[in-house]
Amino acid sequence: MSKMATGTESVDPPKHVEISEEPDYEKATAATSGDNETAKYTTGAPIEIDAKTNKKLFWTVNRRVLFIMLGTYFCQSLDKGTLNFASIMGIKEDANLKGQEVSWRY
Repeated sequence: MSKMATGTESVDPPKHVEISEEPDYEKATAATSGDNETAKYTTGAPIEIDAKTNKKLFWTVNRRVLFIMLGTYFCQSLDKGTLNFASIMGIKEDANLKGQEVSWRY
C-alpha cells in the first residue's frame, strides 16, 4: 500500500549553496560555446529580482507576446476572408482545380 501525504510530515527546507569564489566565466564559456555575457547568467549565484522589476518584466514580455498574437490572428483572418472570397468568385473553375488539388481548410 502506498503512503499518502497528509500535510503533517516535516519537510526539510532547500539547502542554500554558498559560492566561495568568483565563477570562472572563461571555463564556462569554453564548455558551453557561448559568450561571456551568457556565462554570467548561467553560472554563479542566482540573480535576485525585486517585485517591482519582476512586475515590469512580466508586463513587458506579455505586451510583446500579445502584439505578436494579434498580428498573427489578423493575418489569419485576412487569409481566411480572402480564400472565402476567392472561392465564391470561382477560383476553382478559373484555375482548373479539381478534387484535392487545393486544401480548403476553413
